[in-house]
Order: sequence, then structure tokens, then C-alpha cells
Amino acid sequence: MAVRENGRLRNIVAAENEMAVLNQLLQAKYGDGVRVVNRGAPSAQAIELLNDRYKYQHNPPWPEVMKRSSARLILLNFATNDARQLSLPRH
Repeated sequence: MAVRENGRLRNIVAAENEMAVLNQLLQAKYGDGVRVVNRGAPSAQAIELLNDRYKYQHNPPWPEVMKRSSARLILLNFATNDARQLSLPRH
């Protein structure tokens, strides 16, 4: 969620957000070894990761991150920002 302050958008993370609830549900079912980590960035699009065009400098390239990851399951949340990809006119 974002709020506008002084003409700028600021990201807000609620304590009971989707990631926290998913973490609680999965830990309740599978134990404390489950960990849900949100590595999302405001205004990012999942398509940028998949096409290796992720433009945020503080993150290494997605394929590199996936090669080093010990995760057994990775979820991508296609959400509001991803709708822009489908609604932009093609040139």
C-alpha cells in the first residue's frame, strides 16, 4: 500500500499483510522451517524479473539470484503493477 505525503508516494507495509499471513499459515501447517520473504520493490513488475530487465541497482540480476537461492519454492505475485504491462500500447 502507498500513501501520498508532500506530493510523493511512500510505501506502507501493514503488520498483517499478505506475506505475514501466508507465513503464519504455512508455519502452522509445515512448521517453523518455513519462511516467507518479501523481496518486492515498490513499482516493480514481475515481468521485469522474468525478462531479466529488473532495473533496481541494489539487486543483482534475477537469474543470478535464483542460481544462488536455497529456496525450494518461489512465488511471484502478479499484481497491480503487472497490469501496466498488459495495458500499455505496443509500438
